[in-house]
Amino acid sequence: MRVLFVNHTGIVSGAEHSLLTLMGGLSPALLVGLACPGGRLAQLAREQGIETLPLRGTAGSLRLHPWHTPLAVAELAVSGVQVARAARRTGASIVHANSLRAGLAAAFACRLQPLGLVVHVRDCLPDSNSTRMIRRLVAGEADQVVAISEYVAERFRSGLSHRDAPLRIIENPVDLDRFRAELPRPSFSRSREPLLAMVGQISCWKGHDTAIRALRDLRRHHPHARLLIVGEVKFADANTRLDNRGYLAELHRLVRELGLGEAVEFAGEREDIPQIMARADVVLVPSVEEPFGRSVAEAMAVGTPVIATTVGGPAELIEDGVTGLLAPPGEPAAWSEAIGRILDNPEWALQMGRGASDVAQRRFAVERHVASMMEVYETACPPA
Repeated sequence: MRVLFVNHTGIVSGAEHSLLTLMGGLSPALLVGLACPGGRLAQLAREQGIETLPLRGTAGSLRLHPWHTPLAVAELAVSGVQVARAARRTGASIVHANSLRAGLAAAFACRLQPLGLVVHVRDCLPDSNSTRMIRRLVAGEADQVVAISEYVAERFRSGLSHRDAPLRIIENPVDLDRFRAELPRPSFSRSREPLLAMVGQISCWKGHDTAIRALRDLRRHHPHARLLIVGEVKFADANTRLDNRGYLAELHRLVRELGLGEAVEFAGEREDIPQIMARADVVLVPSVEEPFGRSVAEAMAVGTPVIATTVGGPAELIEDGVTGLLAPPGEPAAWSEAIGRILDNPEWALQMGRGASDVAQRRFAVERHVASMMEVYETACPPA
């Protein structure tokens, strides 16, 4: 049994960080390589000693478009041929596709030669004719489908028949050696200069505007509170479904309009995420919907109180009021109130952070994730 991983993009976001963590935990005898376009992902994989193989990839949107859709289909067909060639060259028996787009390319490869196919579903798919068609195709071709949360699984299952591929929920791992509760805490008084942090790509569905408006309300009682926004625009091609660059410009305008220029910092991409989370008083995840909530799991591991959206995976990770707080997306007043509860009750916040860290050590360990994936691979592996 040998596994070839496939990713449709060379850009690194949450899905790719989870992929790198998984590959780093697998036995080298099992992992034959990663097929992906050139870019940051290939660079990081090579730094881990993983062979990378060229892939055309695609940035095609999942919505239908008279020009972009045919181009994306052609890109996926080329990628499928490349995956088949890479599998033959490396002797892979299983292809693990790290997204639905990668799953489409890998399904094409599996038509060219016998391979076990595992497709990792990491997104909350919009309900449309194109996504329903893609879900049926992937489910019909895959030997195993892995969803990162029950929320994602339910969105994927909708409309599929009982004959489609088995679906298993396996939560994302966290590198607990990096995200650990013993990281140094800030020396400043939490009540004097509270620091809020958002970590993730800049995109319309992430809810940065809610965090900024909540900060404006919060500063009526905590006038020195600050918000650190960590991340950058990841996906900004012409055929990307959302105008993420336009959204970033809107966020800067909002900060100016609310007079928060001194209180909000756009820090861009950072490598010291564990230290940032440890320095923060609260980590915010106010997404409109969140497939899993990688920053939720990482903040829990560090032991920093986290407030996350009620819509999506975070509600499966957090026990509200015990290991974190949940708040409805798009309601700044509710977020301001939740942040105030944490800042005004430091002992409770400390206890909540400790409880969350204990849960994270059990729930998000890489070894547990790898063991679950090994069971998937054994099921998907074609007969010798």
